[in-house]
Amino acid sequence: MQATPAPTAAVPRETARPTASTLASVIARVLPILTVAALAAAAFYIKPTAKVLTVEVPAIETRDRFYGAARLPDGALMLAGSRGKIVRSVGDTGTWKVLKTGVAVDLQDVVSLPAGGAVAVGDDGTVIATADNGDRWHRVDAGTAFKGVKLLRLALAPAGGLWTVGERGLLARSNDQGASWQVVGTGEEATYNAIAFADAGHGVVVGEFGAVLLTSDGGRTWRRGKAPGEISLMAVAFGDAGAGVAVGLDGTVMTTTDRGESWNVLTGVRREHLFGVAWRGAEWIAVGEKGVVLRGDATAVREVHGPGEIGGGWRVAVLPTPEGLVAAGAEPGLIDGTSWKPFAAAPRG
Repeated sequence: MQATPAPTAAVPRETARPTASTLASVIARVLPILTVAALAAAAFYIKPTAKVLTVEVPAIETRDRFYGAARLPDGALMLAGSRGKIVRSVGDTGTWKVLKTGVAVDLQDVVSLPAGGAVAVGDDGTVIATADNGDRWHRVDAGTAFKGVKLLRLALAPAGGLWTVGERGLLARSNDQGASWQVVGTGEEATYNAIAFADAGHGVVVGEFGAVLLTSDGGRTWRRGKAPGEISLMAVAFGDAGAGVAVGLDGTVMTTTDRGESWNVLTGVRREHLFGVAWRGAEWIAVGEKGVVLRGDATAVREVHGPGEIGGGWRVAVLPTPEGLVAAGAEPGLIDGTSWKPFAAAPRG
């Protein structure tokens, strides 16, 4: 009888151990999934908030240039200048409001009307008007004679009527507060830079190369006057009893005591160009380049502020007010005696 072999015991296999390369492979597959999950969770629980930085633009910026100034019946000031910008002062708080003019050309002058409202003129024959002191402006169609012409100054005649002067010998009058215009120009090629009236009948226009025009009938007719030289005259103003002054390039100052029929050149003044002048009481005040300010009467210059003494920027217009002299230019501001208070970076109202 053959013996049955004894059963053999099963030998268990050794459990496989993961290698370093296997672990790296697993991590490489799982890590991106975990990262995405973590970011999704963060986005769910953390809500980003945007922080908005507000920068308030001042009403009068340092880049602004103002060429004309007016005082409204309620005492507020109005400045007109570059890129169609007009600003109006708000009470006595030192703040200003930017007015929406609807034009983008440089505005060279602005005048306040006795019945309320204002008119401004500027480049390319632009005329704009307002009946509510600047809250709403509308453009005036002044006719083809104004097209392409830079209008430089405005003046109210004592007997009524609004006048403007400009390039190409333009001289024009409005009898309806700027709503329509009649050209009275003489056809001169020279630019007329300024106009002023001594009284209801007598007025003077000054311009390039010593150009002078005179009227003695309230502007119905004009004739050529005589200036002592051919220096370009930039501004003219009158005081009482026919006394007047005209200023211009190279520090030119000439005065008259007979409403512009004859002129006397004052000597001993500065050589900086003078661009604006106004008469206040018994004296005139002239402004020009480099911050120069001159004061005088019909016979002499009594006081001079040299370059940089009360501001260094050029000024082209000056407006007497109870608070001081408002000067328009590269640095608009207030001249109060010997102090200078610039309007630059003035806050909005």
